[in-house]
Amino acid sequence: MMKTIRVHANSPLKLFVKISSEAVVGSYVSLDDQVVKRSGLYDFNVDLGNSNDIAGSQLSGASNFFVALGDADAIRKQTKVLYVLKWAEAEEEFGGDVVKINDSIFMAYFVVKLINI
Repeated sequence: MMKTIRVHANSPLKLFVKISSEAVVGSYVSLDDQVVKRSGLYDFNVDLGNSNDIAGSQLSGASNFFVALGDADAIRKQTKVLYVLKWAEAEEEFGGDVVKINDSIFMAYFVVKLINI
């Protein structure tokens, strides 16, 4: 089930991505399947625009992790990914789902619907 986040109308939105992992990471953030940011950093943010312009949009993102050396399962279990959506004087924190792809690759992802209040 897709999470719905209710944001204040006419507010600038900014998404902060905070990753803690020993794995190599590459991430992207999309609005309605259009990539708005790519990053190889562990902490980054992206301006999403005014909430009035993107109300009803689907916000999604994924971080792909690669483990060259070490126990990938242990690194996956210790990896933390936090998403913080900020607007006006409010914010909402949420995590993503983590999925093992193979013995050296895993990913974390999220999908949310943005609604104005």
